[in-house]
Amino acid sequence: MTKIKSYQRNQFLYNISKLYYIEKVSQDELAKVYKVSRATISRGLKEAEENKIVEIHIRDVSGIREKLEEKIKDKYKIKDVVVSIVPNNDEKLVKRLIGRDAANLIGKLIKDNMSVGVAWGTTLYELVNFLEPRPLKNVKVLDLIGSLGKLFSNIDASELARRFSKNYSAINYFLNSLAVVNSKEARYHLTREKEIKDVLEMQKNLDLVIISIGTVSLKSSILKNLKFRKEILKDIKAKGAVGDICLRFFDKSGNKIKTSFDDRIIGIDLEDFKKIKVKFCVSGGLEKLEAIRCALNSKLLDILITDSSVAENL
Repeated sequence: MTKIKSYQRNQFLYNISKLYYIEKVSQDELAKVYKVSRATISRGLKEAEENKIVEIHIRDVSGIREKLEEKIKDKYKIKDVVVSIVPNNDEKLVKRLIGRDAANLIGKLIKDNMSVGVAWGTTLYELVNFLEPRPLKNVKVLDLIGSLGKLFSNIDASELARRFSKNYSAINYFLNSLAVVNSKEARYHLTREKEIKDVLEMQKNLDLVIISIGTVSLKSSILKNLKFRKEILKDIKAKGAVGDICLRFFDKSGNKIKTSFDDRIIGIDLEDFKKIKVKFCVSGGLEKLEAIRCALNSKLLDILITDSSVAENL
């Protein structure tokens, strides 16, 4: 009975979608034909989009997107660029749209037998939300950095890696630790625990890493969650830091900035990060422009997904 009902529902969604989008029958007319409320038709059309019965594509007749992508690829000599057209610098909209486009590209890139490292943050949270389930063989997924320290956070690398892994039926390896521990002695002992040591070693030989660049600002969701003091950020900025990748801060030339907490971090080191085969970055918003530009100039990125405002400035 459930299958029949499901089939009938999908057929209904298909029918109203075809009539509405192709035959241009209004929602009011559809409501009369099917003897339901206009709200039912409206909900049905939305459900058809969510279930991929309907997919809407808007063609960029001006070619602005493609031109921006080609110019950035040529200027910075990177493998690929995807520019999401965002009408303004609204932070939530930027993250949602670049997350969606990043998920589409990841779906094409990830293959059997790959090893993938996943970082943290609100932008990568959006990416994971848009992933299309696709079972793969012998894919390994692991965290690039420890947790924020809360009981649960949906932007932690461990949670995002877990969801990413589930999406592709992959094997998941957890870095069971805080991102920043209390002392370098604590880090010394933790990194000698086999479970953590193994993941840190695996990080050095990944096929693909998925990251978002952070800013040297308390507006950063990660730094805010970690309760960084203003004095620490001032010190990092004074040393020339323009951004960070998994709390490893870098300067305009892509060199690592030594911080007061560097020897307390449980996560990938910047030098190991640089050696990864494909470094996939999802970052947008004008507040990240300088950090993204410096990362591109320093060859810290191989693939960039960003928004149109950042792309135009780049």
